[in-house]
Amino acid sequence: MSPSRPSTAEIDVRGLVRRLRWVMAGVILFDMAATFVGQPASYWSNPSTVHEGNRLFHWVMSQGYLVALLVDAVYLVGSVFLVSILPWRLGLTLLFALVLGHYFGGSTWLCFRYGLGAQGMVLYGLLVAAALVTVGFHMGMKHPQK
Repeated sequence: MSPSRPSTAEIDVRGLVRRLRWVMAGVILFDMAATFVGQPASYWSNPSTVHEGNRLFHWVMSQGYLVALLVDAVYLVGSVFLVSILPWRLGLTLLFALVLGHYFGGSTWLCFRYGLGAQGMVLYGLLVAAALVTVGFHMGMKHPQK
């Protein structure tokens, strides 16, 4: 195989990161939405009643929902930007770390706050995995040989 012509089994990693960053953004947004929707009614008038397991974000949310929304927006845009500009190994590593971390955050809301138990976590995991595979590996891939 010549160095100028890639094998059909090779993946355009930059393109992979560009596609998967939107799945990452969706997982982050789901975690953020579940966090806001899962707050007690008292939170909206008294932010000190925030219910959040992440100590840093607990503090952010205790400053009020407008501050939390602003921090969320900066965090989301910054995450997409970082995975897009970092060298591909670092970008892909950060992307998967954020997907896994926010999957966990979102799935704990499904399990404990919304009462879906482990089944909710597993079904959400299947949805995230299907999105990663569908979005990330849809073009130019040969079917694996048995």
